[in-house]
Amino acid sequence: MKYGNIEATAMINGQDIEVNVEYEYEEGERGLYAYANGDPGYPGTPDEVSILVITNEEGEDITDQIRSVDEERIIQLITDKEQD
Repeated sequence: MKYGNIEATAMINGQDIEVNVEYEYEEGERGLYAYANGDPGYPGTPDEVSILVITNEEGEDITDQIRSVDEERIIQLITDKEQD
């Protein structure tokens, strides 16, 4: 498990604001299509991202105010960052 921070933009009350996101990230297991002898492989597991807290520029916890569409975008930003 890896802990990290990322800065992102989220919409609160119709305005885009800069936020800081603290998260946990665990890389999923990559699957194997087939073994060298031709036997079927196994499916992988997806990466897991857990948002711990989202704060505004003043350091206030605004996690509960984040829209699901912003949360999904933030999770994708985290996944992209960690897979680089």
